[in-house]
Amino acid sequence: MAAGGVSFRATRIRPVAARNFADAEMIHRQMAVVLLWLALAPSVGAAQSWPSWSAIQPLHADIRGWRQTSTITEIVFRATELCVHHTQAGRWPVRVLDGTAGEGNPWVFAAAGGQWYGATSGWLRPGQVCKGVTRTGAASIGGSTKAPPLETWTPAVGELVCFAVSTFARDATRSSNERSDLVCTPWGTNWSRAERPPPHPGSDAWRDRGPILDVGPRGHGAISPTYLRRVGDELQLFHIAARGDRPDGGPAERWLHLSVSPDGGATWLHAGRVLTWSPRGNEEEGIFSASPTYFSAVTAATATTDDVWSDIRRRDNGALVLDHADRAVWGWGDELFVLDELPDRSVLYIAKGYETQWGLGRAYPDGRTDALVASGPEVVGGGAVGWTVVLARGLDVGGAVLEWYDARQGFAAPLRTDQLGARHVAPYFDGRTWWLYGRLPESDVIRRWELTDPAALPPPEGVDDDPLDPGPAPTSRPTSPGA
Repeated sequence: MAAGGVSFRATRIRPVAARNFADAEMIHRQMAVVLLWLALAPSVGAAQSWPSWSAIQPLHADIRGWRQTSTITEIVFRATELCVHHTQAGRWPVRVLDGTAGEGNPWVFAAAGGQWYGATSGWLRPGQVCKGVTRTGAASIGGSTKAPPLETWTPAVGELVCFAVSTFARDATRSSNERSDLVCTPWGTNWSRAERPPPHPGSDAWRDRGPILDVGPRGHGAISPTYLRRVGDELQLFHIAARGDRPDGGPAERWLHLSVSPDGGATWLHAGRVLTWSPRGNEEEGIFSASPTYFSAVTAATATTDDVWSDIRRRDNGALVLDHADRAVWGWGDELFVLDELPDRSVLYIAKGYETQWGLGRAYPDGRTDALVASGPEVVGGGAVGWTVVLARGLDVGGAVLEWYDARQGFAAPLRTDQLGARHVAPYFDGRTWWLYGRLPESDVIRRWELTDPAALPPPEGVDDDPLDPGPAPTSRPTSPGA
């Protein structure tokens, strides 16, 4: 398929039904995990109590005396992936090696012959918390350490294994010599520092109107809204949907889709796929986000590599607008994601690079870019209606905090904040009422919320009367190598 080609497909994303599990079933599952662990633990022969740092023999850099600046908040085991969430993800110093940016290493600790050993199990790019590792096989966590005796170690289900994260420690290169705390859990058992907030903690001014779209029966992967617009009597929702999951657990082939509602948002029909991007035929390529004029193009170096970057391109012809490798672009270095467009035709975008991690930038029609939010909680999503902008801030387990701004007044103090839990959100104003369409963490469902208090947020100003007219684009910049 041609890069940036447009296609439609008559697939359907079905309306979702509520998914509630009885308490008895949940207890039964929890007890099954406990019984399995108790049954297997005696046969493992490994230590079953947390070690102290002093009891561990490091096989790579000795990080025991490094400053603890990060705290592990959650450990999640998936079929082909292990995620160690921590508070400094995306905030440690970045090092570039052979053109690839990184910020540190994940660590694994296990007991062998009565001695605890620790070794790094790979590299982490800026903000990365998940690695494609498994218990056995080519991607085994023991083999990924490349350090005996852990190199030949295979964890047993239920065996106590410990984890940490640090700045660079796998080779002789160092950055700031920082690490996280040490957390242990039986292999295969997820761990969380605190109970998650309720699935829909909400905010008093917002009413959850329930789910409208899910991934459907055909196996679409992650789904998230990008923006809405009204055309005649039809409400159009543009959203990202993936074909499914990659072997490493991430979403495969994320394309831009369109769903339509003839009744103001109560019912929805999936109209099809409207934009694709896969110049190398790599399933990690695709579209991360989109606005009416632009899209975020995730591109891979080859058909099989996991070395990818993201630029911002025009939807009508695929022309490069913001190049991640252009040093003149604020936030350059790794990934640029379009957030939305403002009435003056400037573009809001999220940047992950050398100057910021999950910061907010603005690109102007004359080609200039500048920083709007360079520090503080991560900007992980959001959207705009006229001059009103909502930003989803933070990578915490329970979801982001939503901050509302008038872009003309800057981004120092929000007009209001909400905690709906959603990270990927798209705002919409129907002339009388504010709506939010969003996806909650670890959910494949798009929901919508209605603002029930009209005084909580003023109507937007500067709304474009003709949403189909994209207007002039920011000046295109040279194409990056390999794009």
